[in-house]
Parts: sequence; structure tokens; C-alpha cells
Amino acid sequence: MNFWHFIICSTFFLSFATSDLDEDLKRILDIYNDNPECHFNYTEISSKTVKFFPKCPSVAGIIVINNNTDLSSKQLEKAFSKLSNFSGGILIENSNLTDLSFFPPKVFKFYCDNYGMFIRNNEFLTNADYLIQLSYIPYAGARECPLSIENNPRLDLSEVCNSQSYTVTELTEMTTKGNLVNCGCQGGEEMLSSSLQDFSDCSIMYGGLNLINVTDTESLSALSNLHDIRGSFNIQNSNFQNLSFLSKLENMCFRSESLVFNLQNNLNMTRLELPTLRSIQNPLWLSITIFENLHPDFCLTIDEFKRLTEMWIGFQKLDAKLCEPSADEYRLCRFVSMADLLNNCVTIIGKVVIGEGDDDHATKLMRVKNIFGTLTIQNTQLKNFSFFDQLSMIVHLEDSDPVIKILGNKNLTYPKIGSISAIHTRFNKTAIIQDNHPKIFNWTNGTCELFGNSPYKMDLLVTYRRMLDYVGEDCGARVDLLSSFDPRMMTFISLIALLWFLV
Repeated sequence: MNFWHFIICSTFFLSFATSDLDEDLKRILDIYNDNPECHFNYTEISSKTVKFFPKCPSVAGIIVINNNTDLSSKQLEKAFSKLSNFSGGILIENSNLTDLSFFPPKVFKFYCDNYGMFIRNNEFLTNADYLIQLSYIPYAGARECPLSIENNPRLDLSEVCNSQSYTVTELTEMTTKGNLVNCGCQGGEEMLSSSLQDFSDCSIMYGGLNLINVTDTESLSALSNLHDIRGSFNIQNSNFQNLSFLSKLENMCFRSESLVFNLQNNLNMTRLELPTLRSIQNPLWLSITIFENLHPDFCLTIDEFKRLTEMWIGFQKLDAKLCEPSADEYRLCRFVSMADLLNNCVTIIGKVVIGEGDDDHATKLMRVKNIFGTLTIQNTQLKNFSFFDQLSMIVHLEDSDPVIKILGNKNLTYPKIGSISAIHTRFNKTAIIQDNHPKIFNWTNGTCELFGNSPYKMDLLVTYRRMLDYVGEDCGARVDLLSSFDPRMMTFISLIALLWFLV
């Protein structure tokens, strides 16, 4: 390449890059347009432009520090000394900086998802610990701030990687590569069996785990050192029987309001097998989960249901059975009748029916926290369900029957049920409420609602996870209970009627 060719190409690429920055800056200033006097209208920090950096506590723009930045760290620190909120982007590339200490020493808020932060190709940069105290705040609340730290050959990110600061631990899409010491491994893209060995020394994965059409189970041992996955968890079309290859996985962190935990079309999968998992975090919403089209015998244990519920899982699809409980399951009872039920049950398996004449047995339910089955309360003299004060979870997996039926309780005026935080079902979430006291829902001003206000801080999450489809005359149109029976039951009734007629 001759000299003039080089100059022409360099000018072209510089012009192209500057043009991109100009467009990005315009877009950002259009978004944050409240205080034009606090806009930084330049795409580069230098001795010529720094005098125009606003003295406002809140500034919008793009801070670009590069090889044209002829300012010392002290001069940059003085320029940013008033700054407490910055909206837009930060780009540090090809600079002579050794650290980032020029930013304000106090924590300042970085509204960043419309551009992000990029630190790349800084030959002398050795310390980026300031990133620990920077508060990354997505403008719209949902998108994560793009954060990329690449090709800084002397930069040791150990302190940043190991920080327990929530500003770092909540990052799931951070990219670090080409530095002296990087943070974890980069996931995200679809992984192949042949590439899994690259993750054998990996303990933290950013970008999520994405295994699709992976059938070489021997290669999975390369993931055995993972203890922290940040980003979505997606396994499809595999032949895995379980997830025991993630034998050290302790934490999963998501930042999304949509699907984040997905097990689909894994036809050999019969168990979950994540015994070391202790934390699933999603600061935005429930961790929306799909377990679908797995082996017909795929099951979750009572303990797994409890732990996933405590970790704020929200099932969008749940193709699962309840695993056969262990003999030492704490205070487990199988429901036969209220008369036969013990009075110290914590977990009940079966279709719980409180019927006519069972009123005096209702106090046996005072310690019950979990029901794996359905709940029917019918033709009682009960005025309320105060005996269900501790009930927190209902799991219904066996058939398409309504999960709750409250029928013909003529004295019932306060139907609040326990402290329910989750209802997990395989099919529908129907509750039939019919033929009870005419003022059954006066306590909610006429709204069909069995759970009242949530005692939790995360009210919206609780409300969503226990939401029911209320039907029945007490909530709207009357339901023909006979036609709502399982078709198999209708066949059985018809057979009995035929036999009676023949006799």
C-alpha cells in the first residue's frame, strides 16, 4: 500500500467512525432532551472541547477518550468533578490512560442502555476497579447496559470479576476478552460439542448457556466447573437424561422480562438434578421458565418445587410429574379423607376435599404449607378459611381438573386462602366458585380474589404467579359442573347408569 493510499483509507475510516459517533450522539441527545444546557455536544474529550463539558450534576452525551485526548487524569477529574448522573455512552479506546480514577470518587449513576461503555485497545491501562462503584442503570429498566472491555493487554480485571457489588453481579452480558485477566468465559452463542472443551477451566459464564442439538454427553464434563451462569439458560434437542454435568452450579442470574430458563424437546430428560443450585436472580421480573416436551417420566421432587419457588421461578409451561417422595419427607401426608388426615401435615399429596360434615376436621390443616393436587371445599358451614393460614404453594400436575373448587358454602363470607405465593399447574389455572354466600366477595369489593393483598414486598410477582382464571356464578357465568367433569368420569357414570337400567 503506498503512502497516499494509506492516507485516503485512514481518512475514510476516521470519517466513517466520526460519522457513526455523530449519529449516536444526536440519537442520545434526542432521547435525553430535558435540559439542552446540560448536553455535551462533542464526540471527543480534548483540551479544545473539555471547556464545553457542562458543569451540571446530570449530563447527557458520549464521553470519548482516545489518542486525541491531550489531558492528564487530574485534568479529566476536574472536568467531571460536578458529575453525579451521566446519560448516554462512554468510549475509552487507544488512550494513554493507566486507570479510570478520573471519574468522580463517589458513586455516580450511569444511564447507559442507549449506548453503553466500551473500553478497548488501551495499551497502558492496568486498573479498572472504578467499574465496581459505577452504578449502571438501564433507561427503560429492561435492557442491560452494553459493557465491553477488550484488548487491553495489561489490564487485570480480577478485582472487578470477584466483586460482590450488585452493580457487577447483576451484569449478565458483559464482554471481556483480550485483557491480561478477563472475567469468566463468554457464552451466549450456540455451543457445539467440539467447542465445549474451551470452557473446562470456566467458573463464571457471561451471556448465558446455550446448548442446542448437543448429543455428545462425554463432552459435557467440560462444564463441570461452572458455578455461576449469567444470562439465559437454554437447552433444546439434546439427549441428556439430566443436568448433573453442571455439578457445581450455584448461581444463575438473568436480566429479562421474557423467557430465561428453557428446557425443551429433550426427550431423554427424566430429572433436573441441580442439587447445588442455591440462587436464581432476576432483578426485573420472575424468571420465566419452560419445561416442555421432555421424557414422559420427567419429574421434580418436592424439594425442587420448594427451592424453585423460593428462587422466584414462574412456569410458563410445566410438562412434569411429582417424583416419588422419599420415605423421610418431613410431615408428608397422602390425602384420603379429612376424617383420616393427621393433624400435623406440612405437605399433602392428593385431591384435598373438605366436604359436608368436615368442618370440625378443618383445623387439621393449620400447619399445611404445600398441596400437591387440587383443593375442593364444598357444602360446608365454614365462614372462613383461617385454618389455611400457612398454605403457601399449590402444585397441580395430574389432570385438567380445576385447581380450586369452592362450591355450596352458604355461610362463607371471607374466603381468603393462606399466604399463597405460587400456584404451579401443568394444564390450566381454573378456580370454580359457585353457590356460596351471596356476599362472599364483599371483602374485595366484588372482585373474585382468594388471596388478598400479598404480604411480600414483591407484590406484582406474587400476584402474577398465583393468578387464577376465576369462573362460576359467584364470579360471572354459571358453570355446569356435570359437563366440567373429566370425560373419563362421564363414561364411568354412563356405564353405571346402563348397568342400573339393565338390573
